[in-house]
Amino acid sequence: MSPPETHEQALLRDAGRVLASAEASCGPAARLAVLEAAASLLAGWSFERYQQSFPDSATPVPGVTSFAEELVSQLHQVSVPAPLAIAALGHGVPSRHQQRTEGAFYTDFRLASFVGEQVADDLPRGARIIDLAAGSGMLLVASVLAAARGDRRRATDLVAESVCAADLDGAALRACRASLAALCADLAAVHELDGRLRRRDSLIAGKPGWADIAPQGFDVVVGNPPWGKLKVSRHEFMRANGHDRHYGDDYALDLIDHQALGDERARRAAYAMAVVQRYPVSGSGELDFYKAFAACSLEMLRDGGTCCLLLPAGLIRSQGTQPLRLKLFETCGSMNFTVTENRAKFFSIDTRFKFIVLTARKASTSQPVELSLARGLPDGVQVLHTARFARGTLKEIRPDLTIPEVRGKSEWDLAVAMHQRGTALDAPGSPFRASIVREVDMTRDRTQFSAAAGEGYLPLIEGRMIAQHRFAAKAYVTGTGRRALWRPVPFGERKTQPQFYFPAGKLPPAVRQRIQEPRVGFCDVTGQTNERSIIAARIPAQVICGNKVPTITFANDGNEDRSWLFLAISNSLPLDWISRRVLTTSVNYFLLRSLPFPPITIGTRVADRLVELAKKLSSIDTRRGRLSDQDLWQWSEWRAEIDAQVLVSWGLGAADLRLMLDDFPLLDRGQPALPGERSATITRDLALCWAARLTGGQNDATDRIRTARALAALAYVPSEYAKAVRSPGS
Repeated sequence: MSPPETHEQALLRDAGRVLASAEASCGPAARLAVLEAAASLLAGWSFERYQQSFPDSATPVPGVTSFAEELVSQLHQVSVPAPLAIAALGHGVPSRHQQRTEGAFYTDFRLASFVGEQVADDLPRGARIIDLAAGSGMLLVASVLAAARGDRRRATDLVAESVCAADLDGAALRACRASLAALCADLAAVHELDGRLRRRDSLIAGKPGWADIAPQGFDVVVGNPPWGKLKVSRHEFMRANGHDRHYGDDYALDLIDHQALGDERARRAAYAMAVVQRYPVSGSGELDFYKAFAACSLEMLRDGGTCCLLLPAGLIRSQGTQPLRLKLFETCGSMNFTVTENRAKFFSIDTRFKFIVLTARKASTSQPVELSLARGLPDGVQVLHTARFARGTLKEIRPDLTIPEVRGKSEWDLAVAMHQRGTALDAPGSPFRASIVREVDMTRDRTQFSAAAGEGYLPLIEGRMIAQHRFAAKAYVTGTGRRALWRPVPFGERKTQPQFYFPAGKLPPAVRQRIQEPRVGFCDVTGQTNERSIIAARIPAQVICGNKVPTITFANDGNEDRSWLFLAISNSLPLDWISRRVLTTSVNYFLLRSLPFPPITIGTRVADRLVELAKKLSSIDTRRGRLSDQDLWQWSEWRAEIDAQVLVSWGLGAADLRLMLDDFPLLDRGQPALPGERSATITRDLALCWAARLTGGQNDATDRIRTARALAALAYVPSEYAKAVRSPGS
């Protein structure tokens, strides 16, 4: 199964068909031969000379020149520079399995060109540049193009004197040589290059492996290292051995070669141990390749050298990357983190996935950190916002050096204010002393699940069932795994309808004791660009939660005020906004502990009011009879008041809330828009109205709210529940 088509693949679709036709006629060897012949045509020498120069290219392929001429003709019709197109076509299309097991996300030509521009000024005559996992050479080609600025003689000199590459795949290095050859004015430059294309494991070879070429280190290191983890799951092992299955399907244990699985896991564990010993900042547990390659890249740099790497956004957000962040801050005098997402289809993965272009210079003199936000265009990458902040301020508000994703100075100032005025979850003086537990593991404990309720069996709450202030907002219908069908539950429908039940007698004693009382649960699967990111609800007693719904209890919470207060704050827009500055794809204890909470003391008027409102919101599904329109509107009013109370407790005002609301463009998608407007704004208007009411500011949203109410609009209703929000018959 192939992943979805990327923008680059769409542009090169016809060129790819030429290669596919060559492979169909002459076999798999034709692909590289045609690319090499095309590079020779672009460079201006005969392919026969190229073959004579490089024995690994000498295998004859019938009709190769004709295919190459057709390919070059196709490349002249697309916006991708021909040498970059050859690099793109050189790696083929990775399968889903390759993506999962190898982290094989090949570099789009637009990202490569962006990287090239970042390092172009660092490539004077005599400089050395390397890609430690070069693949077909996309980043190296883009760097040479950017540094040469259209001067073909300059490009030839860079290929002859500067470019170095390593990869485990000999065929990839052959494609790398061809794509770089397409830049050159003479074949002698490619001869010089060939001795610096080395088939090796860069993580094991390290800096000593290049001592003959760059004894002091490299001037530039570029890279898009593998993003995958070094692990062997049963699912991926079975797929690699020919079993067609979907993630989440039950395992047929008799189909697994347990000896082979164990041997493969042991082999990879030994390799991971060797890598971590060499690069301790890679962390422990499952090895993330990109962390090891980032550490290796820093090692390979000379003093004053620059690295530019494509890395997952977890670099600036995850707990496991803290040692690497510390290493970067200690080693690099200047750093720019350019964050973008995959909406421009750079990679064949979720369009919401975010990643980073890290540009860092190795130096002892420290400069402010730069964070840029960018977007992909059809032909490039555009930087939209850049914020600069002092390292000392960052360390004060984020001791773990996670970097808040902010759009410029205004958002940075707001984030700093919220941290400086707030209190961390477990900090001295905080009202919250949290105990977070994952009660049942959806994989490890799967054999205990029952599809039917029975004596002593408890409803099992999954992450998809949780909505803000509602613990059973979806009801199971049919299906399994990711193909399961669920329906949104209207307000006021009291029945809990899970997919599974769990035997209470099989629970560990501590968990069995825990579920005797209500607690707070939150969905830990989320996203920074979701409609809402923090989603929490009150979990009643005698209900068990899966591992995607960690539950929280609080010390000294006899009257449960702390639980209710936490619920109100965690579901508020201000806390959601500050959490989105550092979120990846999950809400874990590490994230929660790092967030500032507003300075609200238990027993104060504000705390009592928030507790009261949270109780009202959680009771809406326990009322008898159908809910009136007034009941539903009251829900909206309570939500808006909570947001305003939390905002004011932080010492913030309506202008700050307006800035925050710009971060939630998906609100109200299921609500009617006002006449003449394209999108509904009822949540925004109501929240700002309440903020103005509590701060004494100007309220200009009253008429908008009145008109929206006449259209039956409701605020704070998730779009997937918009059609089902009202109880049957209301």
